Amino acid sequence: MKTIGFIGGGRITKIFLQALKNAEVSFEKVTVFDTNSKVLLALQTSFQAYRLFH
Repeated sequence: MKTIGFIGGGRITKIFLQALKNAEVSFEKVTVFDTNSKVLLALQTSFQAYRLFH
């Protein structure tokens, strides 16, 4: 099972997720921990190819 996790959903997380998406790397689970639910919603919208958990 290929998984990855991030603490914080800020700029660096977005850069990593975009790079992984561009490289067509797939994950069964991507976990992002952030206290701001709006940030998590924006990530889910931008990276629908990944199953984001929070």
